[in-house]
Amino acid sequence: MVTTTTIGEKHKESQARQLQRPKAAVSDSIMNTTEKSQKQRDILLLVSKISNLLDTGLDNRSLYICIRLIEAGVHPECLADIIKDLRNESSSMGGKSVSGRPLSVRLQSSAMVMDPETQFEQMKEEAFYSMEGLGRLNPEKLDFYVDYLKFQVEHGFYDGDANLNILKLYQFSPDLITRSSIDNVHLVLTKALMQLPNSDYVYCRAQLSQDMIDDNLTKKIDDVATLLETCQFPEFWNVIQEEKIFEMTGFVEAARRFICHVVRLTYKNIEEEFLMQLLGPMEDKSEFMDIVAENNWDHNGDSVFVGHKEEMVEQKEIIEKMPIEVVTPILAIR
Repeated sequence: MVTTTTIGEKHKESQARQLQRPKAAVSDSIMNTTEKSQKQRDILLLVSKISNLLDTGLDNRSLYICIRLIEAGVHPECLADIIKDLRNESSSMGGKSVSGRPLSVRLQSSAMVMDPETQFEQMKEEAFYSMEGLGRLNPEKLDFYVDYLKFQVEHGFYDGDANLNILKLYQFSPDLITRSSIDNVHLVLTKALMQLPNSDYVYCRAQLSQDMIDDNLTKKIDDVATLLETCQFPEFWNVIQEEKIFEMTGFVEAARRFICHVVRLTYKNIEEEFLMQLLGPMEDKSEFMDIVAENNWDHNGDSVFVGHKEEMVEQKEIIEKMPIEVVTPILAIR
């Protein structure tokens, strides 16, 4: 009988062989990101100069939002009408809007016609600019990062760098910590845990203060992380039923992706019943079959082949027979 301890030991050996990423790939990624960011900064600078010449009164943040909305398909004339309406509203209130929010924030909420994926890309880009240089530790951006985190939780997206920055702000500016801060910490940790086998969770946990670590729910998330990393999957499924935070969008799917990753590294063939036990509770057999199909595994009766397809090719012994007349000249002794 195969135990989960054996799975954990095999997984650690396999993971150690796959951790290194080519430096060239990292360098290319950084270079592409830098070039893109420089190009967009140049565009924003040019638009800002034109805006100042025309005396539009729009700040850089408002211009940035306008650019992103136009790129997303918003008609420029419609956008101009919206800006005029917002300004008229502000003028009628003696310079204050009904909501009391800045023009850039009202502009973004009023003209937002983008789907969640496009919104995520926009927020991700804004977070990227915000974290350049010393701006990374600007306490005034905390509210934006928290809203961005909640957007990720709601729609199933992920930006590890921005989420990690929330914890860094709590670390370097303890005065920002409020009663709701620990809830944000729990969300960051849970989202990071969903990225296994990547090390996001380790990085995030390293930023926590002792008070945050001693929190009961933080300890529970730690326990769940340990169960996953040590491949105690049946126990993991039992424990997550106890806390509502593990009902987060995409959490179960992320856990199953990690389990499939471990199974693929550990086994070539695995019993169907045991695999279903590792993958946790399912509504019916069709859900299990969908997972098998997604991973390109082969279901054969009571077992599942989870290895590489090339491993299924049967080896064939080839024997070549050479006549003695061909070999004699080669072996002739003179």
